[in-house]
Amino acid sequence: MQQRGFAPVILVLVLALLSVGLAYFYGVKQGKQSLPIAVVSPSPKSIVCTQDALQCPDGNYVGRTGPNCEFAACPSPSGQLKKDSNQNNLSVWKGLGVSFQYPSNWKIAEPVSNVQKPQTGGFYQQSFGEKNISLHLHLRPLEQGSDGSYKSLKESYSSFILEDVILDGRPAIKTVTSDTKELYTATVATTYDNITRVSLQLFVQPADKTSVQKAKEDFQAIISSFKFN
Repeated sequence: MQQRGFAPVILVLVLALLSVGLAYFYGVKQGKQSLPIAVVSPSPKSIVCTQDALQCPDGNYVGRTGPNCEFAACPSPSGQLKKDSNQNNLSVWKGLGVSFQYPSNWKIAEPVSNVQKPQTGGFYQQSFGEKNISLHLHLRPLEQGSDGSYKSLKESYSSFILEDVILDGRPAIKTVTSDTKELYTATVATTYDNITRVSLQLFVQPADKTSVQKAKEDFQAIISSFKFN
């Protein structure tokens, strides 16, 4: 009689276990068949910048860009002087109607001149430099027979290989007159009011590769910043 009393209890336990097993199996199956939930990240807001432009020192223009609509950085052409935030490595020389930027660590020598205004027919030389690098600004009257034209300018340097360049909007010539281990010399020349020859001469002596490369970069930057005031 006691064994019959346990039978219903055992049956109930078996049914309960079957129910739990079926529920678990069904839940797992449903979980595998459920579709994944797509997570969508919010897209950033579109930013429209004004269409104004900034003119760079080399004459090119850059527009505004980025989340703060700041002007893009100007291109850095070969030869542009590197500037720090305070521009402490640049100085500006002004005199005799011209100006240009040059490295601040260059020293300025006493000028060589026999007149105050070279336009009247005299000669003027201003020198700059450091260690084995020097720059000479020459202003002198045109050679006899020269009409001040660009053609005459090129003829006066006809014995050298010439490169056409621009000096503050004026046609000019550039030439390398010496390129050895002992001496590197480059010249840029143009005419001033059709009566005066204006030239910049760069000298590197001795001409090791590091010094010449640095001098070339500085020289190109000087040419780019040169102005007739």
